[in-house]
Amino acid sequence: MESTAQYWKPVWQALEGGYKLELAQAQSNKAPKGRKRDFADAERLARRYVAGELILSFVPNEEQRLWRTMTRTKQQLTRDRVRLQAQLEGFLEEARIKLSSHVSDLLGLGSRLMLQALAEGETNPARIAALATQGL
Repeated sequence: MESTAQYWKPVWQALEGGYKLELAQAQSNKAPKGRKRDFADAERLARRYVAGELILSFVPNEEQRLWRTMTRTKQQLTRDRVRLQAQLEGFLEEARIKLSSHVSDLLGLGSRLMLQALAEGETNPARIAALATQGL
């Protein structure tokens, strides 16, 4: 099978259990210029595979792919959370609200309660500060 973008993945997953699969890098099976012909491309891929001219890609097993996906997703969500926290802190500082010097976690429960009260129009600092202890 030739790897082209993400199109090979569903086919690979469908055939994975019943066949020995190899994934060839697309640049190692370059076709001559001109119109694409699937049958001729498949023949050329088979000829080059038999001749050992293809550069094969490593495809991890299903469990390892799942763990990689989970790890990458967790890392991306962590980066997104940090970025959003920095944006929120910047927005609050532009509004002259220095909440981060009074709470340890700007996205924690106490902070969110205080931000909700501010959003609802609460102006009494004592009431807003009391919400921080409710989050504990």
